[in-house]
Amino acid sequence: MNPDLLALRLAGCRLLEGLIPTELRMLVDVGALRDLAKGDRLDEGPHELRLLLAGAVELTCGRTEDGQPFTVTVGAGAALNELAFLGCRELFTSARCVKAGQIFAIPREAFDRLVSVGSSAAAKIAAALARSVAARVHDRNDALMELMRKHEAVLESLERVLTDPQVQTELFGAKPAAKREFAAFREDLLAKWNY
Repeated sequence: MNPDLLALRLAGCRLLEGLIPTELRMLVDVGALRDLAKGDRLDEGPHELRLLLAGAVELTCGRTEDGQPFTVTVGAGAALNELAFLGCRELFTSARCVKAGQIFAIPREAFDRLVSVGSSAAAKIAAALARSVAARVHDRNDALMELMRKHEAVLESLERVLTDPQVQTELFGAKPAAKREFAAFREDLLAKWNY
């Protein structure tokens, strides 16, 4: 593909917003364009930053409360693998192409060379990566706070069961062993949730 045309396509990636044409052209010189076929899987290795130029990729990001895989589909303009690229554990557990397209990959070694020479493109990408990570942390913190609120409600219910004599009588009657098992269950939950 014509390098100038590829630089124009890169300008459509959210992570590269603000890069000027010469900076985009510099990235074209160090990166690689790859075709993706429907069904292709992408590994999570930290060796490259991937920019989705066309197509769609489905990311599996853990499980929902009912145990089903939680998936998110991203399209053209999305960055993939940015947390692993920064040396952190990536949030998704698998990535699969669901609509044929193309990615542009920037190898970690090439990015490090750009950083070492004081490239403005590398500085702008690093700033964009920092903003992306901050947004993810914010989203994860919101989800964690909601999960903690749910756990608090469960713990409050457990406390009522263990401290309310009427509820204890209704649940356990004259069965002290059942009450001890329930108390052990509660302690196990507290330990798992680090309370």
